[in-house]
Formats: sequence, C-alpha cells, structure tokens
Amino acid sequence: MAGEKIDTEKLEKIIQDVIFTYKEQFGKLPQHVTIHRDGRWREDSVMVAQIFKD
Repeated sequence: MAGEKIDTEKLEKIIQDVIFTYKEQFGKLPQHVTIHRDGRWREDSVMVAQIFKD
C-alpha cells in the first residue's frame, strides 16, 4: 500500500532483532544500520534514534 507506515512496536522489534543477531554472529555491535524504505519515512524517528543512542 502506498504511504504505508510500519507500526512503531514492530519497527522497534525488527531493529532490536537485527542488532541482537549481528552481535550474536560477530561478537560486537554494528557500526551502522541502514534502513531502506521505498518512498517517504513515516516512522517514529525519535524511537529509532533512542535505540541507537542506548
């Protein structure tokens, strides 16, 4: 659907899973994570920034 938005809780879980899986596989946190979206970013930028700040 054009203009879809990923639910905040689902997006947080996806990001946390990516970070956890990377750390499990490589023994360290990733230096960066790229989130690819088709179209506009409509998700919770504050929540995403807080995850990476922590």
